[in-house]
Amino acid sequence: MMRHSDSSVIAAGGVNWAVHWRELVERRRVVIEGLATQGPQSDFWDQRAGRYARRVQSLDPKTDPLTQMLLGLVRPGDTVLDVGAGTGRYAIPLAAVVSEVTAVEPAEAMRAQLEQALGVKRPKNVDVVASNWEAAEVAPHDVVICSNVLYPIADAVSFITKLDAHARRTVAIIIRVDQMAAMIDPMWHAIWGRGCPPEPGLLDLYNLVFALGFRANVRLAHRANAQRFTDLDDALRQAHNQLFLPMEQTDHDERIRAYLAETLLPRDGELESPFTPQYALIWWEKDG
Repeated sequence: MMRHSDSSVIAAGGVNWAVHWRELVERRRVVIEGLATQGPQSDFWDQRAGRYARRVQSLDPKTDPLTQMLLGLVRPGDTVLDVGAGTGRYAIPLAAVVSEVTAVEPAEAMRAQLEQALGVKRPKNVDVVASNWEAAEVAPHDVVICSNVLYPIADAVSFITKLDAHARRTVAIIIRVDQMAAMIDPMWHAIWGRGCPPEPGLLDLYNLVFALGFRANVRLAHRANAQRFTDLDDALRQAHNQLFLPMEQTDHDERIRAYLAETLLPRDGELESPFTPQYALIWWEKDG
C-alpha cells in the first residue's frame, strides 16, 4: 500500500491530522518557551533522567502491562529497534528474548542511565546509538518500537513513516491517553491563568496513523507504578519542572506546597499521586 508522506494531503473525517498534530505541538512549544523566560527546553531530560531511571528500576517487567504487551509482539530470533530507548525500560527485557536490540537515544543523561543499567543487567546484545531519530542511520529491524517520544515532534508524519520504513514486520508506538500535567493543572490555572497546553495523545496519533494508511490495533493499560515523591520538597521540585518555573522563583511555593499536601497520598513513608494515567499501545503489521 502506498503511504502518504506529504502533510498537505493527509485528511480523515474532514480533519487534516498532520496539520492538527503540528499545531498542537507548536502551540505548546510557544507557551512553554514563553513562560518565565525559560527558553527552549533542550535540557529537558538532563533534569529528569535520574528520577525516570529510578521509576523504571522499580518496575517488574513481569507485571508491567506495557512491557508484557511488547513481549507479545516479538519472536525468538527477532531484531528490535527501540527509538527513544531512554533508560532501557523496554530494551533490556526485550533483549532477554530476542537476538538483538538497537537502542536509539539522543539525550546524554538518559544514555548514561541506560549504560549504567546495561552494566548491571549485562545483556550482550544491546547496541546503543547516540542520535535523535530524524538523523539516525540504522538498518531495518523486524520490530520497531517507540515509547513516549512523539509529544514534541512537530513533523510527526516524517517521524512515523521512517519508523515504518525501518520495520520488517511490526511497528509499535506507546503514547499517553491522559495528559501528563493532569495532577498539576490546577496550579497552571492558579499561577499562569490558564491550563497546561495539551500534548498530542492517543486520539491524535490514531487518527494520524489511520490517515497515513496504517490500520493499527490499540490496547490500553494503566501505568504499572504510581508516581511517588520522597517528601513534599521532592514533589515541589517536580512541580516546578512541570510548571516550567525556575527553581529560584519561589514566590508561588507556598501555594504549590499547600496544594500538594492536600492532593498527595502517604504511602510507605513517601507521597503518592492519586492520578493513575492510562497509556495506549498502537501497533500495526506490515503488508504481506
